[in-house]
Amino acid sequence: MFEVGAGKEAMRTYRTTLESQSAGFDLRYLLAILNSAFGKSYLISVRRSQVGFYPDDLKQLPIKRISLPAQQAFIDKVTALNAPQITINAKNELIEKLNNMVDALYAVDE
Repeated sequence: MFEVGAGKEAMRTYRTTLESQSAGFDLRYLLAILNSAFGKSYLISVRRSQVGFYPDDLKQLPIKRISLPAQQAFIDKVTALNAPQITINAKNELIEKLNNMVDALYAVDE
């Protein structure tokens, strides 16, 4: 992070760093974490308001860095959830599998 009052060059460097870090994540992988039971409970625990939602609250959500190939299993399930012909039962099964995958991903640190 950069200091308050930092120059434009420092802010540009910081932004470039953030953008390069973001390139390592597929949006569907991020959606899997954000919409998981883990993601929801974490955001509930850090939010500052019961009524509104602050972007800085979302920024606190820890995103596990895994390779793009390792993200593929999450990506496949999120993609399948959005298939137009998916049944409610199949959707519920996929959501449960995704929750289990996210829990396993974060359990490594425990």
